[in-house]
Amino acid sequence: PSMQASSSIIALVGLLAIGGSLAASSQDQTNPLAKVLDLVDELSAKIVKEGEVEQKAYDEYLQWCQNAVQETGFAIETATKEKGELEAKLVEVAAEIETSTSKIEELAAAIATNEADLSSATSIREKEAAEFAKNEKEMMEV
Repeated sequence: PSMQASSSIIALVGLLAIGGSLAASSQDQTNPLAKVLDLVDELSAKIVKEGEVEQKAYDEYLQWCQNAVQETGFAIETATKEKGELEAKLVEVAAEIETSTSKIEELAAAIATNEADLSSATSIREKEAAEFAKNEKEMMEV
């Protein structure tokens, strides 16, 4: 129920209680009107008690909601900060990858050049070794 409706019910019960106390003082307790007023008083007390219980439950729920909002806010703040750190790390790693890729390309080119030089030198040495063997054989025959 809304707060306005609860206030209206409490005001009505209060008026009935005042009227009941006046009627009870002026008439005998066995009077049917007095019994009705007693029942209204009991009902009023019950409604007030239930309202207090509901208010307590509402206050606990409200506190839980406020705690959840605060915890969620902290979680969002922490995640946002972590996201920024991870994005910075990602940029750093991407730069390292680019540098490493460039270095790999340079080393691959150097290896290809060195292999070509080695092949050329091997070919020259093989020709020189064959020529040396031929010259040595001719000198031994003489």
